[in-house]
Amino acid sequence: MSNFKEEVGKELILKVAGYGLAIGAGYFLVVRPVLQKFGVIQTKEAKAQAEQDKVNASSQTSAYSPNLYKNKPGALLLTSASANALADQIYNAIGNFYDDENAIYAVLRQLKSKDQLSQLADVFTKRHAADLFTYLRRNLNDSEMEIINSITANLKGLSGLGCACNQLTGLSRLLR
Repeated sequence: MSNFKEEVGKELILKVAGYGLAIGAGYFLVVRPVLQKFGVIQTKEAKAQAEQDKVNASSQTSAYSPNLYKNKPGALLLTSASANALADQIYNAIGNFYDDENAIYAVLRQLKSKDQLSQLADVFTKRHAADLFTYLRRNLNDSEMEIINSITANLKGLSGLGCACNQLTGLSRLLR
């Protein structure tokens, strides 16, 4: 009788251990990758990238910084209505089932300077309670972000005093 108990006990332990291993393997090999693919849980790399993006976007030298354009004499800025409309266009281009990346690209192509990008980031944050760069990074894939980076890289540098001086130089040439 004790052999029977020992055999049943060993068999039960093996079954429980087997089920535990199967459930663990199923989670790590199937469920977890699916959850990561749909963004329900983040990979270590995605978490690290999100932290780096947050640092980059909030940097005082980033064109995505909502404060960079402020207090710049001569900065070429958007009208308030235009900045609001462009911020809303970007926000509305991202949906639950469909993203209109071309609408985002079109908005960014309308910008003429990094000052305007900074102003747009400021308006976006105020209207939608989200950082523009982080919002784009979370909702777009790497190739779409590369397109955005190539568009924004072509924007003119931060204007300000340099821009105002260039305008004065051009005006003085006309007066000669």
